[in-house]
Order: sequence, then C-alpha cells, then structure tokens
Amino acid sequence: MRRLVAAALIAATVTFVMPTGYANAAESLHVESASTEKYPEVHVVVTPPPSLAQAPLGRDAFALSENGDRQAIEVTRLGSDDVEIVLALDTSGSMRPVGTKAREAARLFLDAMPPSAHTALVVFNSTARVAVPIAASRSDVQAGIDAVAFQGETSLYDALVLAGQQFDTAHKARRFVVLLSDGGDTTSAATVAQATDAMKARGATLFAVSLTTPESDANALRSIADQVAGRVIPVQDAAALQDAYAQVASQITSQYELVYHSQQHGNAEVAISVTSGKASATATLTVALPSVAAAAASQGAVAPTATSLPVTTTVEKHGWTANRWTLPAGAAAIFCGLFVLVLILSAPTRKKRNLAREFGVSRLETSRSTLSGLTHRATAAAERTLEKHERRQSLALALERAGMPIRPGEFVVILLAVAFATSLLTATLTGGNLIAVAVVLVASAVGVRWYVSHKAERRRDQFTSQLGSTLQLMSSHLRTGYGLSQAFDVVARESESPTAEEFGRVVSEHRLGRDSSDALHSMSRRMGSDDFEWVVEAIDIHREVGGDLAEVLDNVAKTIRDRDHMRRQVQSLSADGRISATVLMALPIVMLVWLRLTNPDYVSVLFTRTSGRIALTGAGTLMLIGFVWLRRIIRIKF
Repeated sequence: MRRLVAAALIAATVTFVMPTGYANAAESLHVESASTEKYPEVHVVVTPPPSLAQAPLGRDAFALSENGDRQAIEVTRLGSDDVEIVLALDTSGSMRPVGTKAREAARLFLDAMPPSAHTALVVFNSTARVAVPIAASRSDVQAGIDAVAFQGETSLYDALVLAGQQFDTAHKARRFVVLLSDGGDTTSAATVAQATDAMKARGATLFAVSLTTPESDANALRSIADQVAGRVIPVQDAAALQDAYAQVASQITSQYELVYHSQQHGNAEVAISVTSGKASATATLTVALPSVAAAAASQGAVAPTATSLPVTTTVEKHGWTANRWTLPAGAAAIFCGLFVLVLILSAPTRKKRNLAREFGVSRLETSRSTLSGLTHRATAAAERTLEKHERRQSLALALERAGMPIRPGEFVVILLAVAFATSLLTATLTGGNLIAVAVVLVASAVGVRWYVSHKAERRRDQFTSQLGSTLQLMSSHLRTGYGLSQAFDVVARESESPTAEEFGRVVSEHRLGRDSSDALHSMSRRMGSDDFEWVVEAIDIHREVGGDLAEVLDNVAKTIRDRDHMRRQVQSLSADGRISATVLMALPIVMLVWLRLTNPDYVSVLFTRTSGRIALTGAGTLMLIGFVWLRRIIRIKF
C-alpha cells in the first residue's frame, strides 16, 4: 500500500505539471502576415499551435476584435497546392554524429508534405550548393538527402541566400525555407543582412531547426526569422529532430486566412484567438491602416502598409498559462514527490509499531530510528566502497585536518546528495543541457575539494600562530612542577581552538592507554605543521637524554616566533606580487565575459570559427602556464 500511494503521488506530479511545461513551451498562435492592400478588407494569415492543428478549424473556432470591437470574419484554410519549400541541410563535419537522424527526419518531413508541393534541396558545409532544384520530383529530393556527406565548415548565410534564389517568382505561392543546422556561420561570404534581404525579396518564411551545441548562434537565426515572419525551433538532441520537423510540417499545412472589414484608420490593435475544445491560443498585433484622406483619395484601394506583427503572444491549454516558471515548478514538484516517497517507504511497519507500543517507544523515536537506519546503511555502503578503492584513510585524514567531525562515508553521502540536487537544478534551468550538467558536476567536485583543503590550511595556520603561546604556557607550568601530561591537560583547557581540541584529543588518548609520544606524532601528522614536528622531536629527545624540558620548549618557542615574524614579513613584501598576479589572471576573463554580454558579435569569432577556437585554447593554455609560474614566484618556502 505504501508503494502504491507513493507511485500515485509521483504519477500525479508528472501528469499534471510536467506535460504542461513541455507542451506549452513551444506552442503559440503565430501571425504570418497582415495585409491592407484591399482596404477596407484586412487579410491576416495565422498558424495555430500544433495542439490545435490536428483537425480543420471552422469560422466558429476563431474570434477577432479590432480596438476592442468584435468583428465578423471569413476563415479560409490555405491550400497546399501553392506551396514551395527549400530544405536547407547543414552537412558540416560537426553534424556527422547526428547525420542518420537528420536524414530520417528530413525524409519524414517530405512524406508529410502534400504531393503537389514543390521542393528543392540546398546543402551547405564549407560552401553552399543546390543539390536538387525546385522543379525536380519528390524522389529526386529523397535521393539527394540520402546522398549527402558530412564534412567541412558552416556557410550558413550563403545557404540562406542560395535558398531564397530557388523560388519561382513567376507565379504566386507560399514560400518556406526549412533550415537544419547545429552551429553558427564560419565561412560565408554573405552577411546576415544579405541573407535576410534574400528571404524578404522572395517573401519566404524561415523555419530554423537549431540543434543546440556550444557553436550554435541562435541570435543570428532569430534576427533573420523575426524579419521574415519565421521562427526558430531549438532542439536539444538528435532524438527530437523528428518532432521538430513534424511541428514545422504541421504549421506549413495548417495556415488560415482571416478576412474582416475595417472601419478604422491609423494604427489599430487587433486581437485574435482560436479555441478548440479546452485548448486555446491568442495573439495581439498592431495593424497600420490607411488614413481617412488616403482612403478617400484611392477610393478604397491603397498600397500595402507596414504592419507590426505580434507584440504579445500567450498560450492557454486546459486552463494552464505557459510561462518560464512552469518547468522549474514541475521539477520542484517531482523532487517533493520523491521526498514523500522516501518518507513513506521508510515508515515503520506494523510489527515495529506494535513493538514500539509494547515497550513504550514513541512513534517519533521509531521514525527517527528507521531514518537513522537508512542513513547508516548508505554510510556503510560508502565506507565499503572507499575501503575497496583504498581511499578511506586519505579521506579521513583530510577531514581530520579540516576539523570536520564526520566519517568519510557520511561525507560521501552528503556529497552525492548535493551533486544530485545541483544536477537536477542545472538540468531544470538549462533545459536538460548535459554539457552544463557535466560542467556543474566537475565544478562542484573541484569546489568541495578546494573547500576541504582550504579549511585544513586555515586550521593549520591558526594552530601554527597559536603554537608560540602554547609552548610558553607549557613551559611555565612545567617550571611550577607539573608533569608533561598535566601540562597538556592545562593547554587543552585554557587554549583556543584548534589547539584546545587537538591537545584534548592527546590527553584522552593518553588516558585510554596510548603512549603520549605516539599520540603527539599522530597529532603532528594530522596537523601537517613543520613547527610542531620540531616540538615533538624535542620532547622525544628530552625523554631519551633528559634535561630541562621547559628551557628546551622556550628555545623552540623563540625559534618559532622568529620564523613566524619572517613569514609575515615575506607575506608583506610579496603582497604586491600576489595582487598583481590576481589582477593579471582575472582581467582577461572578466573582459571576455563583459564583451560576450555587451557585444557578442565582436567575440563570436572566438567560438564559431576554427581559428578562433584555436586562439582561445592557446590563450587559455598560456594563462594556465602563467598562473603556475606566478604562483611559484610569489609562494616562498623557507
């Protein structure tokens, strides 16, 4: 029953939260064009979202208002006989791992197009070329897709210019360029503006399927798509290519023209909505209508006027409003469901509850013991793994040096829990980007290692700085007649942390029967302090040859104080060098991040071109060498 209840909670979470986040994120009512050529008739072409494009939509499914007034409209589903499509396929070397999926998705896209649609194929790598002209048969296009080879760079803008030139301007048709690419342009002779002009000159709409990689340039594609009433469909991996192409095919074959008679002049706010069942989508746009004088002069026939396409777009489905917080909310709900699952599965059984009731143990104590048992089993498994790989002793020593009072197994369990939570959060915020998750995991591991070592170094420095006062306190009590063990006890009671904890541990071990010399040597290895190692050796020599231990400790304390004075003086003299090293290392990175944020086009060559990546790698290697070199110079050992 506990497992059934837990499964129901998880299923409810996934069913009611996650589908909303995923389904709505890519859906919108898109306005393709708005024309006032036949004013007072206004013609608006819209594309419903995929969830509404499965079945034909009648006039009753659409509603249109102009400046808040409901308008009577005529709705026509645009035919598929007047469609021209150019498939632009990226065949650069970086596409080779997903080549099979790309070919399969393109073939399925062609199968979804009506037989009367005219289709051409443009392939591009280091150069762009027409593989199949637009007058060819469908089988020729299929054969051209099967014959592509993946190699070379990416001439994206040249491909878009060439694709725009393939359309037949002799007759009126709806024209589309369906692009697939995984990276930004690297070798084109054309520019973004030229690619945009080539598309606008033919009245073509761009559907860009962008396979997300570190080399992707979504901003450039989006700037082109915005000017030609197109859209960019980001795809995280090759498995989603078929769904992306299916979405494009659905939108190409499911466009509707809305016609209404306007009585307004100047700019008019037009709101459009479409509803089918419980799913609906809305869009708002500004239409530039002719003025009164212009309308009267032309007697209703005016030249086309500029139209501002959707300024706001919202989507509603099953009463839920899509927004960028839906996916994080779904991930949080799943995490809560998993937490509840653990609580339910860890609940005490009926037998345990009866035993607890019989022996007078409260339910809270029973639950605590059960959860403690789960934690203990996880910790024991981690301990066995560390022991098997001979890492337990080194990790235990590192934790002891850092002053972290936990066992190695407990530390590993906590680290894995933090890594899981960090990965979940990163995957949620980045849309499941595996590279980002891997980078965060590596950064977390390096950060934890640095934190432990930094804490151990700081604790050792504190111990070393207190050592002079500690030895003076020991020598003064030895002169009053105290024994060495009693002097250790005084230091443990009257000193500050971490000296008090370490000497307290020596006293406890001595009382349990361990030789004080062994306890001191163990403490020396644990602290890693060269100065304290001298103290331990001095005490061992005194035990062998005798003499005045108080005087020996005073001499050692004086030497340690002199060394500490010299160390501080060296730190003061090297402060300028250490600050300079920090500035020299941080300045290039800060400037690169700043330029990336403020002027991405200026530094995009470093990430999109092979020469830029080589330069960036070389610069990073030289900076790493410089960092090691500067660290060796300013870190003085004596």
